[in-house]
Amino acid sequence: MSIQRAIFGGFRQLGITEENAQRDIYARVTGQSRLSLMNAQQQDAVMKELRRLGYKPVAVRRNGRRRLDGRYAPKMQSLWIAAYNLGIVEDREDRALEAFVKRQTGLDS
Repeated sequence: MSIQRAIFGGFRQLGITEENAQRDIYARVTGQSRLSLMNAQQQDAVMKELRRLGYKPVAVRRNGRRRLDGRYAPKMQSLWIAAYNLGIVEDREDRALEAFVKRQTGLDS
């Protein structure tokens, strides 16, 4: 993932959606008011500031989907794949597992 996409994702995760607020952070950290005017070191400084503010990058697979995380995720995945191999479930993908868990528990990941 490019650093610019990570920066925009950081703003989205932190709830900083207004362009003026984003530009204020850019100016405070680097002196530049636009991301396109920054060099690589300045963009890294913006990323460090977003992490300081609480941004936590989400684990992403090569295919662009989120990885399941947590204490029981590996066991749930292995049981889900076993159920697929036995013909109990039709979709082997993690998104189907997430939908099943959400439907059964009412909890969203």
